[in-house]
Amino acid sequence: MVQAGGMDAAMKEKATRPAIKNEAANKLRNDRGTVAMARTAEPNSATAQFFINVKNNAALDYGVGGPGYAVFGTVIEGMDVVDRIVAVPTTSKGGHQDVPVTPVVIKHARVEGAAQAPAGAPAESIEKPAPARPASMPRRN
Repeated sequence: MVQAGGMDAAMKEKATRPAIKNEAANKLRNDRGTVAMARTAEPNSATAQFFINVKNNAALDYGVGGPGYAVFGTVIEGMDVVDRIVAVPTTSKGGHQDVPVTPVVIKHARVEGAAQAPAGAPAESIEKPAPARPASMPRRN
Protein backbone atom coordinates (compact mmCIF):
# COMPACT_ATOMS: atom_id res chain seq x y z
CA MET A 1 0.00 0.00 0.00
CA VAL A 2 0.95 3.64 -0.36
CA GLN A 3 0.13 5.60 2.81
CA ALA A 4 -0.21 9.38 2.89
CA GLY A 5 -2.01 12.29 4.50
CA GLY A 6 -0.59 12.38 8.00
CA MET A 7 2.84 13.96 7.59
CA ASP A 8 4.37 16.74 5.58
CA ALA A 9 7.48 16.31 3.39
CA ALA A 10 9.71 16.93 6.45
CA MET A 11 7.94 14.08 8.33
CA LYS A 12 6.23 16.53 10.69
CA GLU A 13 2.79 15.31 11.77
CA LYS A 14 -0.04 17.43 10.38
CA ALA A 15 -2.76 18.90 12.58
CA THR A 16 -6.05 17.03 12.24
CA ARG A 17 -9.67 17.23 13.13
CA PRO A 18 -11.11 14.76 15.66
CA ALA A 19 -11.06 11.06 14.75
CA ILE A 20 -14.00 9.64 12.80
CA LYS A 21 -16.10 6.49 13.18
CA ASN A 22 -14.82 3.44 11.32
CA GLU A 23 -17.26 2.77 8.48
CA ALA A 24 -15.64 -0.46 7.24
CA ALA A 25 -18.97 -2.24 7.71
CA ASN A 26 -19.87 -0.68 4.34
CA LYS A 27 -18.39 -3.98 3.09
CA LEU A 28 -16.34 -2.33 0.35
CA ARG A 29 -13.24 -4.46 -0.11
CA ASN A 30 -9.62 -3.34 0.12
CA ASP A 31 -8.90 -4.31 -3.48
CA ARG A 32 -6.17 -2.92 -5.73
CA GLY A 33 -6.87 0.71 -6.53
CA THR A 34 -9.18 1.40 -3.59
CA VAL A 35 -8.52 4.20 -1.10
CA ALA A 36 -9.10 3.56 2.61
CA MET A 37 -8.68 5.33 5.93
CA ALA A 38 -5.57 4.53 7.96
CA ARG A 39 -6.05 4.20 11.71
CA THR A 40 -4.36 2.96 14.86
CA ALA A 41 -5.33 -0.25 16.70
CA GLU A 42 -8.38 1.68 17.93
CA PRO A 43 -11.01 1.18 15.18
CA ASN A 44 -12.48 4.70 15.48
CA SER A 45 -9.16 6.58 15.32
CA ALA A 46 -8.88 7.61 11.65
CA THR A 47 -8.05 11.27 11.07
CA ALA A 48 -6.05 12.44 8.04
CA GLN A 49 -4.03 9.41 6.99
CA PHE A 50 -5.23 7.22 4.17
CA PHE A 51 -3.78 4.54 1.95
CA ILE A 52 -4.09 3.34 -1.61
CA ASN A 53 -4.15 -0.42 -2.00
CA VAL A 54 -1.63 -1.56 -4.61
CA LYS A 55 -2.81 -5.18 -4.38
CA ASN A 56 -5.89 -6.92 -3.04
CA ASN A 57 -5.69 -6.76 0.78
CA ALA A 58 -8.56 -8.98 1.97
CA ALA A 59 -7.00 -9.16 5.46
CA LEU A 60 -7.92 -5.47 5.88
CA ASP A 61 -11.61 -6.02 5.09
CA TYR A 62 -14.36 -5.75 7.68
CA GLY A 63 -14.89 -9.00 9.54
CA VAL A 64 -11.82 -10.72 8.06
CA GLY A 65 -9.18 -8.98 10.16
CA GLY A 66 -11.50 -7.62 12.84
CA PRO A 67 -13.08 -4.17 12.44
CA GLY A 68 -11.37 -3.58 9.09
CA TYR A 69 -10.22 -0.45 7.33
CA ALA A 70 -12.93 1.67 5.68
CA VAL A 71 -12.68 1.95 1.90
CA PHE A 72 -14.08 5.30 0.77
CA GLY A 73 -12.87 5.68 -2.80
CA THR A 74 -11.26 4.23 -5.88
CA VAL A 75 -8.41 5.43 -8.08
CA ILE A 76 -10.15 5.89 -11.43
CA GLU A 77 -7.20 7.40 -13.28
CA GLY A 78 -3.47 7.43 -12.54
CA MET A 79 -2.88 4.00 -11.03
CA ASP A 80 0.35 4.01 -13.04
CA VAL A 81 1.46 6.96 -10.89
CA VAL A 82 0.65 4.98 -7.73
CA ASP A 83 2.72 2.08 -9.08
CA ARG A 84 5.64 4.47 -9.69
CA ILE A 85 5.37 5.71 -6.08
CA VAL A 86 5.69 2.10 -4.90
CA ALA A 87 8.98 1.83 -6.81
CA VAL A 88 10.54 4.89 -5.08
CA PRO A 89 13.55 3.95 -2.87
CA THR A 90 12.72 4.08 0.85
CA THR A 91 14.54 4.30 4.17
CA SER A 92 13.80 4.56 7.89
CA LYS A 93 13.35 8.09 9.20
CA GLY A 94 12.21 9.45 12.55
CA GLY A 95 11.09 6.05 13.79
CA HIS A 96 9.10 5.32 10.62
CA GLN A 97 9.92 2.60 8.10
CA ASP A 98 9.53 2.68 4.31
CA VAL A 99 9.78 6.47 4.09
CA PRO A 100 10.68 7.68 0.58
CA VAL A 101 14.32 8.81 0.41
CA THR A 102 13.11 11.78 -1.64
CA PRO A 103 9.70 13.02 -0.44
CA VAL A 104 6.73 12.14 -2.64
CA VAL A 105 4.07 14.85 -2.58
CA ILE A 106 0.56 14.49 -3.98
CA LYS A 107 -0.01 17.85 -5.63
CA HIS A 108 -3.43 17.21 -7.08
CA ALA A 109 -6.35 14.86 -6.55
CA ARG A 110 -9.98 15.37 -7.38
CA VAL A 111 -13.25 13.85 -6.29
CA GLU A 112 -15.44 12.77 -9.20
CA GLY A 113 -19.15 13.39 -8.83
CA ALA A 114 -18.83 15.12 -5.46
CA ALA A 115 -21.47 17.59 -4.39
CA GLN A 116 -20.28 21.10 -3.62
CA ALA A 117 -21.27 23.01 -0.48
CA PRO A 118 -22.70 26.51 -0.91
CA ALA A 119 -20.18 29.28 -0.19
CA GLY A 120 -19.56 29.52 3.54
CA ALA A 121 -21.38 26.26 4.35
CA PRO A 122 -19.56 23.65 6.43
CA ALA A 123 -18.28 20.62 4.53
CA GLU A 124 -20.46 18.42 6.75
CA SER A 125 -23.55 19.92 5.04
CA ILE A 126 -22.68 18.34 1.69
CA GLU A 127 -24.83 15.39 0.70
CA LYS A 128 -22.38 12.52 0.31
CA PRO A 129 -22.55 10.46 -2.89
CA ALA A 130 -22.34 6.68 -2.60
CA PRO A 131 -18.70 5.53 -2.59
CA ALA A 132 -17.31 4.27 -5.87
CA ARG A 133 -17.40 0.49 -6.15
CA PRO A 134 -14.45 -1.37 -7.66
CA ALA A 135 -15.41 -3.18 -10.87
CA SER A 136 -14.61 -6.50 -9.19
CA MET A 137 -17.17 -5.90 -6.45
CA PRO A 138 -20.77 -7.07 -6.99
CA ARG A 139 -23.58 -4.66 -6.23
CA ARG A 140 -25.34 -5.02 -2.89
CA ASN A 141 -29.13 -5.14 -2.83
